[in-house]
Amino acid sequence: MICAQCCKGFDGIGMICQVCAQESGLTDAQPEEYVEETYTDYDDVDEAFPCNRFYRFTASLFDTFLVTGIGVLIFLVLHPQKSVFFILSLPTYNIFVMVFSIFYAVVLEYGAGATFGKAMHGLSVRRSGGGRITFLQALFRYIAQYAFLLPVIPMIILFAVGRPDVARTFSVLSGVIFVVSNAMYLFTDQHQALHDLMSGCVIKQAREVSPFWSLLALIVFCGSVFGVVHFSYDEMKAEFERRERSSISRYR
Repeated sequence: MICAQCCKGFDGIGMICQVCAQESGLTDAQPEEYVEETYTDYDDVDEAFPCNRFYRFTASLFDTFLVTGIGVLIFLVLHPQKSVFFILSLPTYNIFVMVFSIFYAVVLEYGAGATFGKAMHGLSVRRSGGGRITFLQALFRYIAQYAFLLPVIPMIILFAVGRPDVARTFSVLSGVIFVVSNAMYLFTDQHQALHDLMSGCVIKQAREVSPFWSLLALIVFCGSVFGVVHFSYDEMKAEFERRERSSISRYR
């Protein structure tokens, strides 16, 4: 029940709680403890507000940092003499990150309703009509999110056959579509991206959290990117120049 005077929840019958009744002199009963309504239980999350847009953004940064960081640590153990940039450029590393990302996102969102990044920000992935998402929904949501990066495959082939100009067109096109489709949550009423709409999902703000975690995720992600670029700049520059010379020679 909701008290008509103080608008707080209470157990019992009547129009007002015992605290307000005692203060008004209507009863001699001892005041009872307030029962505050929260949305920490996943059964009630469907009544919560759509996710905080900034929290959703920084949660995705945290998940990206976590998945790629675990991959880098594993491959540094396998290749202890190599740099982080060398690890990031390995095809086997990128395949590992792709497979691990599917396992990480699908299993956690289906089983717990949120990845570690989303849970840290108080977010939960739900069905648009209410209820927990199914395994197929979780899988399709992830596939739909990265489906627009499929032009990367013909882009790699075009680079291999000596057509870097056409490959760059594919790269720019797929990148623009990917960014636009994932940024749609900034403009939709329920803060849904395109892959949310396609899979019938919505991200809810299951509980309020401190913005400290969001700022921490942003700082850690930006710091890790800066560190990789700073310590691998010379190697990155040399590798890009080598690939450019190789592409030009093949094209000729």
